[in-house]
Parts: sequence; structure tokens; C-alpha cells
Amino acid sequence: MTTAKAQVAMEFILFSILGVFFVIVLIGVAIKLSSNALEDQSQQEASDLAITLQEELILASEMLPGYHRAIDIPLTLRRGGYTLTNDNHSFTIAKDGITLSLSTPPLNGTLIKGRNIIKNRNGTVVIN
Repeated sequence: MTTAKAQVAMEFILFSILGVFFVIVLIGVAIKLSSNALEDQSQQEASDLAITLQEELILASEMLPGYHRAIDIPLTLRRGGYTLTNDNHSFTIAKDGITLSLSTPPLNGTLIKGRNIIKNRNGTVVIN
């Protein structure tokens, strides 16, 4: 009878070790999937901001001279900081290893984080 008890004890220990190993593997997979999901959300957030800004600038260029609108560009995104730069015909958003550059109508001025005033002056978009 002691041999049967020893065998049961060994099987219990073996299955317990296998169970712990299985749980560790599942936790590792869950962490990896969660990390990928957060990275995808971060990229989507930057992309959404870039497309919204591009649409605002295109809209301003298509309006009649005298168009005036205030927009607020967020200081940070929910998933961290980013950089925003622009030149006369495009702007760039860089965040966590991704860089999004989108073309714009002719611009005069610099986009900044925070409040921006967008105007249409004789077909040129002016940013204050």
C-alpha cells in the first residue's frame, strides 16, 4: 500500500509541475498579445490624429478667403508622447518608431501642440 501512496504522490507532484508550467506559458502568451494590442492602438491613435489634421487643412484650403477656425492638437496621446513637424506642403507625426507624413495644401506657419488658429488667406492656409 505504501507503493501506491508513493505513486499517487509522485503523480500529484508531476501534474502540479505540468499545471504550473502550463499557466506560465499562458501568462506569457497573454502578455505578448496584450503588448501587440497596445502597440496597434498606439499606431492607430497617431494615424487618426494625422488624418484628422490633414482633413482640417484641406478643408481650410477649400473654403473662401476669410475662413477662420481654432483647433486644439493634443499635447500627448493616450499611449504617450509624439512629435509634430510641418513644412510648406506636408506635416509629420512621429511616435514610438512610426513616422506618418501626409501632404497638405500650401501652408504658411507652424503646427504646434495645443491651440492652433487656421485661416484661409487668398487660397493659402495660414497657421497662427
